[in-house]
Amino acid sequence: TWFDNRFLFNLTMFHNSYENQQITVGRLVDGNPTADLINAQEAELYGIEGQFRAELPANFYVQGSFGWMDGEYDEFTVQDNIIGGPPDFVETTITRDLSDTEVIRNAPYTYSVAVGKTQVFNNGATMNAQVGWAFRGRTYTTLETVRASRQGKYGLLDARIVWNLPNERTSIALWGTNLLDREYFNTAIDLSTGPSRSGTITKYWGEPQRYGLEITHRMGR
Repeated sequence: TWFDNRFLFNLTMFHNSYENQQITVGRLVDGNPTADLINAQEAELYGIEGQFRAELPANFYVQGSFGWMDGEYDEFTVQDNIIGGPPDFVETTITRDLSDTEVIRNAPYTYSVAVGKTQVFNNGATMNAQVGWAFRGRTYTTLETVRASRQGKYGLLDARIVWNLPNERTSIALWGTNLLDREYFNTAIDLSTGPSRSGTITKYWGEPQRYGLEITHRMGR
C-alpha cells in the first residue's frame, strides 16, 4: 500500500505440480464416443495474478485485476477401446499420447478494470455507481483444443448503481450485464475423439444482455 493506503497493489506468482490430476476426456469405449473422468499422470501449471485499487479525488476509485497462466503435461496417455466388425468383433485398444496438449484450456490471460464513485448524502444515505470491463483471451473448452470448441477473445461491459437509504436497511440497485450484447459460450462437452473427430461437441452459451432492478430490505432491528 502507498499514499496513506489510497493505493493497493497485490501480486502473486505460482508454480504447481500435479500428479494424477482428474480431468474429463473424450474417448472411445466399445467404439462409442463418451466423456470420461480419468487421471492425467503428471502436469505443471504456473502463472502470475495481480490486483490493484486506487482511491481518487472526489470519492472516485479505480480497481482492476489481471492474470497470466501457462502449463504443460509431462505425462498424459489415454486409451481408446474399439470393437471391430463382424464376424470376429475383435477388441482393439489404442493408446493416445496427449503430453503435448495444453494444460490451460481456459484463457491464458485475463484482465478487468472498473471505475466507480461513492457518494455520501447529508441525510445518511449513500450511493455507489460502478462500470466495469472484463476481458478474456481465447479459450478452448475441450481438452484437445478442438477448433469447434474455441471461444475467441472477448470483453464484457457491466454497470451497477446502488442507493442505500438512510434507514441502513433498504437498498435499491439498478444493474446491467453484457451491455454490448456479446455472444460467447462458457463451456462445452467434447464427445468427439479419434482422427476423424467423430461425435459431438455441445456448447453452453453465456447470458445475453440483461438489465435488472433490485429492492432489498433487511428485517429486524
